[in-house]
Amino acid sequence: MSTKSTKRIWEVCEPHPDVFARDIEPSMFAASLHAVESGTADRDYTDPERFFAKTFITRSLENVLESDLMRLMGEAGRGAPVMRLETPFGGGKTHTMIALYH
Repeated sequence: MSTKSTKRIWEVCEPHPDVFARDIEPSMFAASLHAVESGTADRDYTDPERFFAKTFITRSLENVLESDLMRLMGEAGRGAPVMRLETPFGGGKTHTMIALYH
Protein backbone atom coordinates (compact mmCIF):
# COMPACT_ATOMS: atom_id res chain seq x y z
CA MET A 1 0.00 0.00 0.00
CA SER A 2 1.32 3.45 -0.92
CA THR A 3 2.02 5.93 1.84
CA LYS A 4 1.67 8.90 -0.51
CA SER A 5 -1.48 10.93 -0.12
CA THR A 6 -3.19 13.01 -2.73
CA LYS A 7 -2.05 16.61 -2.66
CA ARG A 8 -4.53 19.36 -1.95
CA ILE A 9 -5.49 21.68 -4.79
CA TRP A 10 -3.57 24.65 -3.33
CA GLU A 11 -0.43 22.50 -3.22
CA VAL A 12 -0.43 21.91 -6.97
CA CYS A 13 -2.21 24.98 -8.39
CA GLU A 14 -1.54 28.66 -8.06
CA PRO A 15 -4.85 30.56 -7.98
CA HIS A 16 -5.20 33.72 -10.00
CA PRO A 17 -4.67 36.84 -7.83
CA ASP A 18 -8.34 37.75 -8.36
CA VAL A 19 -9.26 34.80 -6.16
CA PHE A 20 -7.73 36.53 -3.16
CA ALA A 21 -9.02 40.03 -3.97
CA ARG A 22 -11.50 41.39 -1.47
CA ASP A 23 -13.25 43.68 -3.94
CA ILE A 24 -14.76 41.18 -6.37
CA GLU A 25 -18.30 42.04 -7.41
CA PRO A 26 -20.60 39.00 -7.33
CA SER A 27 -22.30 40.30 -10.48
CA MET A 28 -19.02 39.73 -12.32
CA PHE A 29 -19.77 36.01 -12.19
CA ALA A 30 -23.14 36.42 -13.90
CA ALA A 31 -21.88 36.73 -17.46
CA SER A 32 -24.27 38.07 -20.07
CA LEU A 33 -23.75 37.83 -23.81
CA HIS A 34 -25.91 40.94 -24.25
CA ALA A 35 -23.76 42.90 -21.78
CA VAL A 36 -20.61 41.80 -23.63
CA GLU A 37 -22.04 42.80 -27.00
CA SER A 38 -23.26 46.17 -25.70
CA GLY A 39 -19.94 46.84 -23.93
CA THR A 40 -21.46 47.11 -20.46
CA ALA A 41 -19.97 43.89 -19.04
CA ASP A 42 -16.84 43.77 -16.91
CA ARG A 43 -13.57 44.14 -18.89
CA ASP A 44 -12.77 40.51 -18.13
CA TYR A 45 -15.60 39.65 -20.50
CA THR A 46 -15.48 42.50 -23.05
CA ASP A 47 -11.73 42.48 -23.70
CA PRO A 48 -10.91 39.36 -25.75
CA GLU A 49 -7.29 39.21 -24.56
CA ARG A 50 -8.32 39.39 -20.89
CA PHE A 51 -11.17 36.96 -21.47
CA PHE A 52 -8.97 34.29 -23.02
CA ALA A 53 -6.11 34.91 -20.57
CA LYS A 54 -8.50 34.00 -17.74
CA THR A 55 -10.31 31.19 -19.57
CA PHE A 56 -9.14 27.61 -19.31
CA ILE A 57 -9.75 26.09 -22.72
CA THR A 58 -11.26 22.69 -22.02
CA ARG A 59 -11.38 20.00 -24.67
CA SER A 60 -15.12 20.64 -25.09
CA LEU A 61 -14.67 24.39 -25.52
CA GLU A 62 -11.85 23.81 -27.99
CA ASN A 63 -14.07 21.42 -29.98
CA VAL A 64 -16.90 23.96 -30.15
CA LEU A 65 -14.57 26.79 -31.22
CA GLU A 66 -12.83 24.63 -33.82
CA SER A 67 -16.10 23.28 -35.21
CA ASP A 68 -17.63 26.73 -35.55
CA LEU A 69 -14.47 28.20 -37.07
CA MET A 70 -14.36 25.41 -39.67
CA ARG A 71 -18.02 26.08 -40.46
CA LEU A 72 -17.38 29.82 -40.90
CA MET A 73 -14.38 29.09 -43.13
CA GLY A 74 -16.59 27.00 -45.40
CA GLU A 75 -14.86 23.69 -44.70
CA ALA A 76 -17.10 21.11 -46.35
CA GLY A 77 -18.72 18.79 -43.84
CA ARG A 78 -17.12 20.52 -40.85
CA GLY A 79 -19.09 22.22 -38.12
CA ALA A 80 -22.72 21.80 -37.25
CA PRO A 81 -25.13 24.45 -38.57
CA VAL A 82 -26.91 24.36 -35.20
CA MET A 83 -25.28 23.41 -31.93
CA ARG A 84 -27.15 22.64 -28.74
CA LEU A 85 -25.19 23.37 -25.57
CA GLU A 86 -26.47 21.14 -22.79
CA THR A 87 -24.97 21.57 -19.36
CA PRO A 88 -26.39 22.20 -15.90
CA PHE A 89 -26.32 25.64 -14.30
CA GLY A 90 -22.72 26.84 -14.20
CA GLY A 91 -21.64 24.45 -16.94
CA GLY A 92 -20.22 27.11 -19.24
CA LYS A 93 -22.92 27.73 -21.85
CA THR A 94 -22.71 31.54 -21.64
CA HIS A 95 -18.92 31.41 -21.36
CA THR A 96 -18.84 29.33 -24.56
CA MET A 97 -21.07 31.82 -26.36
CA ILE A 98 -18.85 34.72 -25.23
CA ALA A 99 -15.79 32.82 -26.51
CA LEU A 100 -17.53 32.38 -29.87
CA TYR A 101 -18.45 36.08 -29.90
CA HIS A 102 -14.80 37.06 -29.52
